[in-house]
Order: sequence, then structure tokens, then C-alpha cells
Amino acid sequence: MDKLPVFVTWAHADYRASAQQTQAWKTTVYDFVHLLGKYVQVDADLFHYTDVGMDWTVYGPRAVEAADTVLMISSKAFWERWKGENRPDEGAGAVREMDALKGVFNRDQQEFQRKAVIVLLPGESDALIPNELHRVAWFKVTSIDLAGVETLLRRLLGVPLHAQNGEKIRPDLPRYQPGSGPRKDGPAFGMPADRADLLKEQRAQRRSGQEPHDVGQAVKEALQARLPKVQPETFSKFQELQNVYEYLATSLRDAGDQLAKSGFPTSVRRTDERITLRVERLGSTVYALDIMFGRGLGHDDQLTFSFSGGSGYNAWLEAVYNVVAQRPAVRVFDLSLLSNFGGSDGVMSKEEFFQKLWDRIVETVERQVR
Repeated sequence: MDKLPVFVTWAHADYRASAQQTQAWKTTVYDFVHLLGKYVQVDADLFHYTDVGMDWTVYGPRAVEAADTVLMISSKAFWERWKGENRPDEGAGAVREMDALKGVFNRDQQEFQRKAVIVLLPGESDALIPNELHRVAWFKVTSIDLAGVETLLRRLLGVPLHAQNGEKIRPDLPRYQPGSGPRKDGPAFGMPADRADLLKEQRAQRRSGQEPHDVGQAVKEALQARLPKVQPETFSKFQELQNVYEYLATSLRDAGDQLAKSGFPTSVRRTDERITLRVERLGSTVYALDIMFGRGLGHDDQLTFSFSGGSGYNAWLEAVYNVVAQRPAVRVFDLSLLSNFGGSDGVMSKEEFFQKLWDRIVETVERQVR
């Protein structure tokens, strides 16, 4: 097998999952692999299902050896196979690939460290990663789009977000010449030359009967002059609404991961038009929320919120500019989204809104399970 930049290994199924859950998992993996294939050369078993004469007993181990990077798609079933805790009739292909990776570790630990990378797809938690693999780099895919895989792509392509400047500029720092006198940019001890000049000028003013003018205070007063508080011309309610949408998707997913660790499986899915949040407890849905763009014709500058996965909406918000705070904000209509009392016209930052929303979600979940 020729040298391969990226190979993806994953567990196809979990015997505890329903057919619908299994298909949803496969679709997520398929979408991720195809998206990644737009930017790097990637191989996975899904590309070879119809290959004539395919020998699955050798394909996976050879791909692991040939790959520069092996992406290990994290899931409960995957790590059971890694630890040998899977059922004996399940996951033989993934186990072969894992054995090949362990062989790399036994042969060359540094090569294993460079080759192995763990990937958490949306909804997966890093709490499942085995302790012995915490030395391995892992990346969280926040959404199946370019923004969601950006950090992982930077690792695969070797394009860091922060790069050191290779070219250095040598400043012109002339040597001190004897007899040239004091320099205003001299050592930071004693009285600065410009301060001495100012004192000299003030003494001359006093001798002539003039009141010395405090230049520093005048500058401070000028800087404190009142400026008009208005909405900047560059503010766009549509762009800011998109920023709020992205922020809510990321924040709900991160908070949902924490909630899942406390015994409430939480699923957050994001598309270009909708964010869905589902919280479960013992197989039952205890909270559901959908966030969508628009609430009908002429309202594409709003986000709507629907409880319990309904087709209607219970609340909505707009992106506005808070001229008092001089920053973007959101105006929430129907505050029953955030409390037991109705209302409207609640202006707050997107961070404040998310905190209130999450508090409301947790309070509702608590009431459901008491």
C-alpha cells in the first residue's frame, strides 16, 4: 500500500444502540470523513465496501502502517474494542486496526505519538478516552463543517493558528558617543530629561509671575471628554445574529458534555438552520429545545425557540446594539424562555442570555426527575 496521509478507524455499531441510533452514528462518521476528504487525502473502510476481492483481514492493519496519521474516532464501543471488553463476535475489523496501532507503540513509541490522533465527533465526551491514551493528542469536532474541523485540519496540514515570526528585525541602536550629552531615551533611573525640561520651564514661569500650566492634567481632561454613544455604522444585525447562533451552538454543546457526565445523556446537533438540544434520563427525554432562524415571512433577522421539539415557537430574540454599554447585545421576547414569568424586551449580552437559558434548562430537568 502506498504512503497514506490520513486513515480513519472507527467502531461501526454498538449492540446497545437501536437501528436508528446506529444509522445516525454512521451518517455522522460518513459526513465527517467526506468533509475531511475535501482538504486532505483520507482513507477509510467506507470507501471500499464494494471493492472486488477486498480482504478485510489485511486492509485495516496495512492502512494503519501506511498512514502518516491515524484518526481514532472516539465512542464507547470503540474504546471497549481497544480494551478488549467488546463482545467476541463484534468489531473484529476495528480490533485488528487497534492491534496494529499497539504494534507501532511497541516498536517505536515516538512514531505512535506522531501517528495516533483521537477525534471526538459532536456529542462525544473526552471522559471515555482510556487513561493510557491521555498522552495522545485529541481534537473535538464541534460541527460537521469547516469551522468545526478547523483545529484538526491545522494539525493535519501543519498550519498553526499562531506562528512564530521567523525573520527578525535588527533595530538601529547607536552606541553612546562621549561628549554627546544626556539622551532622552536613556536609562530609567534618576530624573527623565523631559521631566527636567518641564521643571525648568515651570520655574521660569514662576519667576515671570505666570502660573505654571499642568500639561499632563490638560491631556487627561481632553481624553475624558464625552463622546456620542451611538450605534456604529459597521454594526450588522444579520451578522451579529449569526455570531449569536454560533455562540449558542458551541456553548450548548460544551455545557451538554458536562451534563452528560452527571447522568443525563445530552445530544446537541447543529445545521446551518437549526440547533437541537435533547436531554435524556433513563431512556426518556426530559428536555427538548430547538433554535431556528426566522419565524415566518419577513422575520429572518430573528432566532426562534421551540420547547419540546414542537413545530411552533415559544420565544424569539433579535440582535441589537446596546448603545449604553457600547457593545452588541440581544433583545429577548417572551421571557418565559428564561423564567416562569412572561414578558418582553429583555436586553442583555449573548453571554448573559446563555447563562440564563442554561440555568432554566437545568431547573426544568431537575423538576422533571424529582
